[in-house]
Amino acid sequence: MNHFKKPLLITAVSAGLVAILGAGLGWFSVGNELYKSIVDTELAKKENLSFMISALALILFAVSAVLKKHRLAFLVLPVALFGLVMVINQKPDAAIVSQLDITVKAGYWLSMLGMLVSAVVSGIIGVKGFDLFARRTTSSETA
Repeated sequence: MNHFKKPLLITAVSAGLVAILGAGLGWFSVGNELYKSIVDTELAKKENLSFMISALALILFAVSAVLKKHRLAFLVLPVALFGLVMVINQKPDAAIVSQLDITVKAGYWLSMLGMLVSAVVSGIIGVKGFDLFARRTTSSETA
């Protein structure tokens, strides 16, 4: 349970929670009433998937901390990168934005930031462990 007090794990959990908050806040609002229900239905599916991906990342971080296996945090990297690419691909181009009167909400940027930080922190934890500045001793140094 000592790993839960480490700054890297706190950062990872915070990033996952930010991504979940972003998915909960919504990514876009559509001003065109004709297309609003269609776009909202599709966006709701993607936002729910983003929520699930962020929750999976949080679960993997928690399991790696409980089991004290920092290499297990590497599993978050492909999950977070998939979520990041999915979020980035949802942004419509300028022509669609002007036709449908789409505005980007803060939730889009929060989801993107949370996924990006989760991916970076999972890589750091996977390589360095939960103690970023602790020096690891090798078997040749202890002999």
